Amino acid sequence: MNIRIAFESKTEEVPEKIYLYFGDKEISYKEFNSRINSIANSLLDIGIRKSEKVCLMLSNCPEFLYVWFALNKIGAVMVPINIHFKEEEIKYIVNHVETRLVFVAEDFASILETIRKDCKLVQNIVCVGEKSFPNMLSFSHMYKNSTSLRSIDIDENDDAVYVYTSGTTGVPKGVILPHRTYLLAGRHYASIVGASRHDRFMTPNPLFHANAQVYSTMGSILTGASLILLERFSASRLWEQANRYKATVIVLTAATIPMILSQPKKKWDTDHMVRVVNSGYGGDRFDEFERRFDVKLLSGYSLTEATMGSFDSVCSIRKAGSNGRAQPHPDPGVVNEIKIVDDEGRELRKGEVGEIVLKNPAIMKGYFRDPEKTADTLRNGWVYTGDLGKMDEDGFLTFIARKKDIIRKKGENISPAEVEGVINNHSKVSESAVIGIASGLGLGDEEILAFVVLKGGERASDQELIRWCSSYLADFKIPSYFEFRESLPKTPTGKIMKAALKSERDNVKLSCSDREIKKENKK
Repeated sequence: MNIRIAFESKTEEVPEKIYLYFGDKEISYKEFNSRINSIANSLLDIGIRKSEKVCLMLSNCPEFLYVWFALNKIGAVMVPINIHFKEEEIKYIVNHVETRLVFVAEDFASILETIRKDCKLVQNIVCVGEKSFPNMLSFSHMYKNSTSLRSIDIDENDDAVYVYTSGTTGVPKGVILPHRTYLLAGRHYASIVGASRHDRFMTPNPLFHANAQVYSTMGSILTGASLILLERFSASRLWEQANRYKATVIVLTAATIPMILSQPKKKWDTDHMVRVVNSGYGGDRFDEFERRFDVKLLSGYSLTEATMGSFDSVCSIRKAGSNGRAQPHPDPGVVNEIKIVDDEGRELRKGEVGEIVLKNPAIMKGYFRDPEKTADTLRNGWVYTGDLGKMDEDGFLTFIARKKDIIRKKGENISPAEVEGVINNHSKVSESAVIGIASGLGLGDEEILAFVVLKGGERASDQELIRWCSSYLADFKIPSYFEFRESLPKTPTGKIMKAALKSERDNVKLSCSDREIKKENKK
């Protein structure tokens, strides 16, 4: 099996069924498949072949899905780029995968024009949108008259997608996900929400993340259901959108749950067909959410490296405050395991806190061109997550905190080392330390706090550093708060003691409000 066969088999079963709802567009399985094949033929015509990597910098739109599946149908690899990334971040990924072709939305085309001179291997850039740009192809030219596609040998272990995530060293890691990941994890997710072809999966989650790719997209395809793709998340409009599209399953992130609950009550709260809302939320407002919106709220824990993690299921007991458990796969031959281990990899007793490790056939193949980090994360078939958790007697997992130096903000992983590197390059800065502080959204969601030491005699403001960071970092990576210090606590060997800084965080005087930060970022 592979992604191509999976989609084509469902197209044969339900050709006229609407697969995709996007805005006012309704696209059937048959029409969707024809458009994919048309673009796949264009990719072949311009020389894209099996195993080649092609970058996409697109927000949620049908074209993202067309290109993704067209690439996978010819055995090529999709490399999505976070649309919030800035020039240096984009350039790194494009050069790291050595792509010859980039698809970009018109809103981001100017960035690609700027960095193109530093991306020597890029031969073609395809712009998606109404505008035209010199030296770029128009996406409309990708549609060919031929909608039949020749057979290509694709194995379930062949690479399908590389998803770049933040690393603790500041350099993004390309997570290699094969076709089997999408097939196994997608079917697993569909089973835990009890999906059938009568369901409509709705998500605002960005397609450049594995979450929307695996759960909403593949979960809907593998059951012959429909996908409702929203351009972006809106807490105030979510239930109105659910009612409009007759959604039955909604896939969100943990950080959105408190935002939705903070909205004033409306008739849409229960005037919908939604039966399941899935997120990673394991907070204390679990019951409140279910009562108010008359749905089942399913929690979970997973990561790009291991998308088939722990989940609640509609068919089994749930425990508020936990992150589900290792649910069985519909295929009894597929084993999904989770353990809590100590620093030596020994399994701990129930209730003890240690590192969460996962093992199943859907885990990543490794990190692209990074054997050292691959060996550190993949050990004897287990993914060492770098997250701390505990497990109870019934197998329910509870996420505690991150063990590794990563900040988690509204679904995004952020490397403190990357942010520190940018701040330290400012001419007035001597050194800095970046940590995560609780945001109030639950389940470990954080805001970014930067401790900054200026060079002797220098003066700088929060706004000055924000403007500096905005030139090099995606907006979600820019610190929300700054604390200027004369010095930072250090070990005898000169290493900054972040643990000491974190212990002070409740007493830190935060110098900027979120509102001021957002206003400043727009300038």
